[in-house]
Amino acid sequence: MIGRKIKYLLEEKGITQRELSEKIGVHEITVSRYINEVHMPPPETIKKIANVLGVTVDYLLSDDWKISETDPMFNFQIAESPDIFPADIDDLEATLIPALRRAWSKLPPEQLERKLKLAKKAIKIAEMLENE
Repeated sequence: MIGRKIKYLLEEKGITQRELSEKIGVHEITVSRYINEVHMPPPETIKKIANVLGVTVDYLLSDDWKISETDPMFNFQIAESPDIFPADIDDLEATLIPALRRAWSKLPPEQLERKLKLAKKAIKIAEMLENE
């Protein structure tokens, strides 16, 4: 299960296996083995993968693909590496909007209320930052 989630998140975030391997300090072949579930990453590596992909360790390890209130899609988690966020609003829009569209299109219609809740949180964050 972890391999499929890593693969999905890499595709969603536009990160290559090579880039992930460099960021977590393992060989690219090792990342491929994690994705193909030939090997299970050790706990410390799972933490690094979760950080790079912007998700929780619990999310990576769970069998649940559903979005919950503790899922990173609902709780904006600022990664320890600020360089993963675009510095320019145009770059942010070019990456964030398509990623949200892809992610939201995969959610069942009955989760519309949660989609709206997430959008409202994003607006509140933007307003809060505007007032600083």
